[in-house]
Amino acid sequence: MRFRQLSLISAIAGIALGAPAAANATAVITIDDLTDIIGGTASGVSNLSQQLTNEAPGVLGGADFAFEYFSDDPNAPAPGAQILRNYNIFEPNSDLLSDTLSISIVGHTPTGPDDNNNVSVDIHFRSDSSDEIPPVALADATALFETGDYQLVDSGLSDLSVSFRSDVETPEPLTISLLGAGLFGMAGARLRKRAKT
Repeated sequence: MRFRQLSLISAIAGIALGAPAAANATAVITIDDLTDIIGGTASGVSNLSQQLTNEAPGVLGGADFAFEYFSDDPNAPAPGAQILRNYNIFEPNSDLLSDTLSISIVGHTPTGPDDNNNVSVDIHFRSDSSDEIPPVALADATALFETGDYQLVDSGLSDLSVSFRSDVETPEPLTISLLGAGLFGMAGARLRKRAKT
C-alpha cells in the first residue's frame, strides 16, 4: 500500500511539473528532449537501470530505461509474452524524422516473497544529433508529430505512463535571411520582366 501511495505522489509531482501521466499509473517515465541535454525520470519502478546521452555533433541523444514493476492491468503480458509499441516522431507538419521511442514489456513470474514484479520494461528514446542527423526509423511504428509540450503515448498498459517532450526545430536566422533574399530576388526579377514588356 505504501508503494502505491509513493507512486501516486510521484505521478502527481510529474503532473505538477508539466509532464502528463495516466490517471491510474503505477510506473511513470518522463523523457525531456527540449534541448540538446536529454533528461529523464522514473518513479514507481524497481531494479531501475537508466542511461541518458546528450545530443552532440554526430551523436544521437538518447534515454534508455530498464526496470520491473507489478502491473495489475488485465492486459499485462503472461510470462514470456511481449507487448511492443514503436513510435516515429516527426517535426511538425513534416516528413523529417526527429525522434524514435520504443517500449517493450515482457511478462515474467515474480521471483519470490520480496519480488512481486510481473513485468520487465525496456524503453529506448533516440533523438536527432545536434547537427540534425536523424535516428533510424523504427519498423511497425505509429507516427507522431512533436509539439514542444509533453506528449503521453500508449505504452500498452494502463498503469504504465510514458511521456516525452521534444524540441520543435526552428529555422536558424541565416536560413530565414537566405529565404528572404531569395524572395526579394524573385520579386526583383519579376519587376524587371514587367518593365521590359
